[in-house]
Amino acid sequence: MKKHLLTFSILCIGLGLSAQIEHGGSPLAIQSKAIQSQVPVYATPAVDMETVRAQDEVTDQYKETMYRFGIDHEVDIDFFEFSSAQIHKGTEIRRMGIRCPEALSVNFLVDDFHLPEGAQVFVYSADGKEVKGAFTYENNRESGIFPVGLIGGEEIVIEYIAPLATTGASFHISQITHGYRSVLGYWDVKKGPFGSSGPCNINVNCPEGLPWVNQKRATVIIVQGGGVCSGSMVNNVNQDETPLFMTANHCLGNPSNWMYYFNHESATCTGSTGPTNQSISGGSLLASGNNADFALIELNSNIPASYEPCFTGYDATDIQNVTSAVGVHHPGGDVKKICFENNAPFHQNVNFNGNPQTRMWYINQWEDGVTEPGSSGSPLFNQDGRVIGVLSGGAAACNGTVNNGLYDFYGRVGEAWDGTSSTSRLKDHLDPGNTNTLITDMYCPYDVIYANDAASQGILDIPELICDLEPFFPTFILRNAGSEALTSATISSTYNGVAQADFNWVGNLAQGETANLTMAEFTPTSGTNTIEISVSQPNGVSDENNANDMTTASITSAEEADNVWTVLIETDDYGYETYWEIRSVDSGVLVAAGGNTDVGPNGGGAQSAGPGDPGAYANNTIYDEEVIIPDNGCYEFLIVDDYGDGICCGFGEGSFSVTDGGGNVILAGGEFSSTESAARSVTATGIVENSLNQVM
Repeated sequence: MKKHLLTFSILCIGLGLSAQIEHGGSPLAIQSKAIQSQVPVYATPAVDMETVRAQDEVTDQYKETMYRFGIDHEVDIDFFEFSSAQIHKGTEIRRMGIRCPEALSVNFLVDDFHLPEGAQVFVYSADGKEVKGAFTYENNRESGIFPVGLIGGEEIVIEYIAPLATTGASFHISQITHGYRSVLGYWDVKKGPFGSSGPCNINVNCPEGLPWVNQKRATVIIVQGGGVCSGSMVNNVNQDETPLFMTANHCLGNPSNWMYYFNHESATCTGSTGPTNQSISGGSLLASGNNADFALIELNSNIPASYEPCFTGYDATDIQNVTSAVGVHHPGGDVKKICFENNAPFHQNVNFNGNPQTRMWYINQWEDGVTEPGSSGSPLFNQDGRVIGVLSGGAAACNGTVNNGLYDFYGRVGEAWDGTSSTSRLKDHLDPGNTNTLITDMYCPYDVIYANDAASQGILDIPELICDLEPFFPTFILRNAGSEALTSATISSTYNGVAQADFNWVGNLAQGETANLTMAEFTPTSGTNTIEISVSQPNGVSDENNANDMTTASITSAEEADNVWTVLIETDDYGYETYWEIRSVDSGVLVAAGGNTDVGPNGGGAQSAGPGDPGAYANNTIYDEEVIIPDNGCYEFLIVDDYGDGICCGFGEGSFSVTDGGGNVILAGGEFSSTESAARSVTATGIVENSLNQVM
């Protein structure tokens, strides 16, 4: 054990408190300058990043294990023996620090947690900018197990506050997790605190994901020590809000040690950060099985209404009448993503964990989006929005900005329904009355249902980026959110601030049903374009819920550039992790790439290589390449760091720049997580002629 005295600069600042579930307030050491600034600090050993990187090069290829972002240190720390104490105005204050050298985040596990009434515990970053707590006697559990979620940076402080003479508290730390990737210094402003995913993934709040708004509210990310998986809340026959969580059996460790994070998603299609302040700690395993790679867990706490959760319906019939499927998940622990299988998934025996006859739902390939390590355990929804499987494994992944066209397989809910006992099957827990109900619907208990409520579900068929300024026809998704059948509504729209003519829709939609309406032609202009579409007058009366009436979409037209681009790359200490590509946005055709072994105009895209592989970039080396764009159109430059920590500044001083023939900078930098990209509209005059110069 190591003890060090460090002086922390604690600032009095506004606090953004999170829930775990937490009970408000703020640490006294932050409120008062009278509290001593020095505390004993427990320092974990440094992490051997060379070994860790070599391990991750192997394990990151598989979904059959949890995605690792941190290294777990087993420790034996009695907080009340290690911490320093101070009396302040009749209150005992005890504090200690934890430092994981050069960590990007720290989280830890308390295996003997008990607080008496009146006592509070806060956990916060060394600079006081991020605070978790207060934790109180209401967080006590019979097991005594209490995981504490991630805090950014390498140093954290634990503070205990209680009236004098308070007795009976216990707080023993058995594990500290050193988060070594997915963030840059503090929370990664591009990708969030848990991880990062490939550039072909689709944010769940992109227009194509809007019809699946309730399914996304049921999808949850789990953090266990230094590992990440996905899963979903699932409804039972009684619809009694029992907090039942379903994931993959191969994600199991001890569910009582898990943190369950809700609504970690970007609010926009292009955003890359999401909230991390809606969480629950701990759960109990009810049933699991390797035959369908499933696990069902009951969370330790009911889900707060402020999280606005939904419980997904299930279909355990196991009938192969599924016509399409959707996955919602957290690849690499990133913000919530969505992927689409437009064809029928089918039953297939898979060699899984040594059993060659494991019966799974099989996806030949995704049409849009993809899954990755960290997506494991996430739900597979059929065309009716009911969960039919949980992600077990597969080879599907991003290949640059496009899908690699490979497969995934999911443990089947129907296969998990029956088993030899209640601990090996789902039916005892999802149908506790043994009613033989094999199908349930989505349940969103905190939604207010109005009689007449016409809702905007989103806008489809709009490009994210415009190059040619050609007109197009947006599609508006009208949804009946009311309990009465929707037979008429007024649709209004504004294009770039100019109101368009209203039209009166007539049809018949039951509650929850949607209709896709083709809107008037929209002609974009240079710069940022805005489309606003709203609905009113459901069934000829005033809408009883105006909060969901409007959707706004922004489309950006790409800046112009000439067709000669110069790509300058200076690699860091891990040059083989870096690769780039230039690709047509319109056709997806690859124009040029670097840092891989198999590229070219007809290639499938850049791929990372291992150290020493042919084509891999060398460490700390400058590469200068000229690329001539062959045709008119929209082209995107994408640079990728396969490890997710950019090329500057933790391991060397790498950088990159892309300029056109006029010296205009298209993109430049080096400090990013997994990817950085930019697109330009090109008027081409030449042919492809790539020349590569390496400067040692």
